[in-house]
Amino acid sequence: MSLFKYLIFIFLFFVLTLSADWYIERNMKVDDYVVLEKIYSKGPFYKETNPDNSLSVNWETEQVLFENHRHRIFWEGSFEEFQIGMQKVMQESEARMFEGYSEEERKAAEAQLKKYKENPQKMTFTVEASGRNENLLGYDCQEYIVRKDTNKIAAFYHSSKIHLIENQYVGKAKAFFKKLDYADASDFLQSEAMESYLFNGVIIKMIVYGDYTMPDEVEEYVNIQSEDIDPTFFGVTDGYSLMPLFEVLKLDLLEDEVDTDESNEE
Repeated sequence: MSLFKYLIFIFLFFVLTLSADWYIERNMKVDDYVVLEKIYSKGPFYKETNPDNSLSVNWETEQVLFENHRHRIFWEGSFEEFQIGMQKVMQESEARMFEGYSEEERKAAEAQLKKYKENPQKMTFTVEASGRNENLLGYDCQEYIVRKDTNKIAAFYHSSKIHLIENQYVGKAKAFFKKLDYADASDFLQSEAMESYLFNGVIIKMIVYGDYTMPDEVEEYVNIQSEDIDPTFFGVTDGYSLMPLFEVLKLDLLEDEVDTDESNEE
């Protein structure tokens, strides 16, 4: 799984709802492809891990730790350094989008991308309660419908009874993500309409509806436990080697692209 899918569709969606001493298991399912991720939260410490990588955050000290499990490497540093590194990797990713283009095609595509960034298409997202409740993992959840303009694009199940992020860290979490350079006006999770649901209570299940080109995506908690977690668990894994952030992130991106190309050839 690529770092960008990890951050945009997973990290942004769930890190904003977690804190205190909690252990969570979450599934992301697209057709028969299922990824199980484990989430740990203790006060200012947060960690989300999957078989490929882990991302840990300390909201109090504003430090980030990223580990690549395939190569047993890591980087750790400040929020600001991480944000700068993400910007560089996103620029690299954009440059790779135009590989194989002729000079004329590349210039035209870059101009179109620049135009979109400077004047992103205005999209209107709304969230409305359906009036339907569902009990998930023992928690009473309200169903909400997400619409883009008038089209139904997602549904999610939210519990306002669970508050797993400590109030003093909410401001830092919001500021951290707003500075990351992957803001996308077409992503409803980054819209103002979703903010109150992401920062207040938890979304235990979400269904993002596909179309004739994309299947539905289902993301849901499958296990929620309150347990004592040793703070050292949020540190660097023994035996991992330090590398510059850009190299760690770029390696993750390039490997994902190679894996995708090889699977397509098969």
